[in-house]
Amino acid sequence: MPAFELDIRTVFFTQVVINLTMGLALWVATRGRYQYGLNYFISLFLLQVIAQGLYFFRGTLPDVITVIIANVLLVTTYNLGYMGYCRFFNKDPNWWFMIIPIVIILVVFSLFIDNFRIRVITLGIVSVGQYIIQFRLLYTTNARGVKRSKPILLSAYGMIIVLFAARVLYMLLYPEAITNLFDPIWINSLTLLATILGIVLIATGVLLMLSERLLEENRELATRDWLTQIFNRRTFCDLAKRELARATRNDHETSLLMVDIDRFKLVNDTFGHPVGDEALIHLVRIIKDSVRVQDLYGRYGGEEFVILLAETSSHEAFQISERLRERVADSTLVINNNTIKMTVSAGVATLAGHENPDLDTLIKQADIAMYDAKKDGRNCTRIFNKQLLPMDENSKANNASRHNNKQTEKLSHK
Repeated sequence: MPAFELDIRTVFFTQVVINLTMGLALWVATRGRYQYGLNYFISLFLLQVIAQGLYFFRGTLPDVITVIIANVLLVTTYNLGYMGYCRFFNKDPNWWFMIIPIVIILVVFSLFIDNFRIRVITLGIVSVGQYIIQFRLLYTTNARGVKRSKPILLSAYGMIIVLFAARVLYMLLYPEAITNLFDPIWINSLTLLATILGIVLIATGVLLMLSERLLEENRELATRDWLTQIFNRRTFCDLAKRELARATRNDHETSLLMVDIDRFKLVNDTFGHPVGDEALIHLVRIIKDSVRVQDLYGRYGGEEFVILLAETSSHEAFQISERLRERVADSTLVINNNTIKMTVSAGVATLAGHENPDLDTLIKQADIAMYDAKKDGRNCTRIFNKQLLPMDENSKANNASRHNNKQTEKLSHK
């Protein structure tokens, strides 16, 4: 296939330059964001420059450097890619996947340093195996924020795996076809061109992974409370309004809990704000364990938390609140040899399915009930009722209720 017989040295040199370019591009683009494991990918490309650069000195430098060390470095770059993905996806690496290939290269290349065919076949099999490991890791990981980068990376690794395997098969079928790394034969040309394309695709995919991860984190920052990592006030209110509208359409009751840590200022003043932060995180853990999957919760502000209970009556909401309150009271928080006991006060407000889905009113009612619990000695739950309102507001509420009832009667007689 003469159409693929290129000047291999030129193609190989191009591959070295592209590796260097991609490594430097990643280094500039990441700007020190090495917590995602991107330092492994940068090292991968730059180490490939060294490993492949040593190939050009064969015949000038000792074979132990240009053959054994160069290929050990090359296999190490595959390990760096594997480590980078493990770090990016928060997975524990399998160290045997990295140790065994290096040992194989060291042993085989030391024993057969003069046998080019065995070296190429061995390196090809090891390379295919390591690329399959990375392909499988990418394919089986369902991480958020890699929808666009994942197909690019899988395509790159899939292409390289197929062509490297084809080169190994070619060497097995035609033992005398390739006698030198720079032989201008079509399989060499095709493999090197595919590798160059693969390098560009992998670097592009890694950069895209970074941008997707940063975008996902920005979304999280916009919707989550920075300390407790649950919904912030704005996001909670947006989601709660949708849930209330749905409940009204389906004529379902919805309850809301307002939960407040008792004497939280005393915790901050006595033990310091870092301990106060830990107390908030401790409460959130208990909230997560106490509510149901369908319930919505968030940090409303300071030491106040709100929980929206879908399709839940006031009686059921009271039981959930009491379960939460008891768990908090029974728990103990130990920080820096300081033992902290906490209690919470909670208020319950319920919206009937036919009522106007006004979240602000529901939150205000739960807040009033919660402060009534504070007045009653704290560490208890109170359910909102109109008697808790000030006289003028109670009168307005009664008038509004009578007006709504009259409107309902008029509609029913039409």
